[in-house]
Amino acid sequence: MNKLLFPLLAVVTAVPILWFFDIRIQALLWLSLVISILLLAFRYLVLRKVVKSYELSEDDELFSSNLSPLLFTLNGIGTRFYGSFRQEKDLYVTYEFLCVLFIPVIPIGCYLVSDMEDGSYKIYGKLTRRRYECTDIYLKWYGWLGCALSVLFLVIG
Repeated sequence: MNKLLFPLLAVVTAVPILWFFDIRIQALLWLSLVISILLLAFRYLVLRKVVKSYELSEDDELFSSNLSPLLFTLNGIGTRFYGSFRQEKDLYVTYEFLCVLFIPVIPIGCYLVSDMEDGSYKIYGKLTRRRYECTDIYLKWYGWLGCALSVLFLVIG
């Protein structure tokens, strides 16, 4: 599935940008919009059920790490936490991503965390990544981004 997903995400985000640089192919904008909507529909109808079926279990190997991730962005470029999966009471699993313009690009790590009262996180350790959780994050961000850019450029043009 991932072999097909990333080319689709590239089309969804690249087509509106190509249009902006005067490659005015309105059919491709409509195609980008349809693909974006289909990706979002797949995320909400199928993938979310798979991801929600995951639970924290004793089989999850928790790697203790003395180094906590440095969550820092400057002008939207840096690292941030995205997503909350496998929730149990106040604990949940989240992913650290390298982001550009606050859009997740590359997953760096997966952590078991809880929220603190001051808005920070208490990190309990590092977990192994699950493919469908990262895919869920990508579909959420790039699906909505593709829809927004397609609609914007269809309205402008």
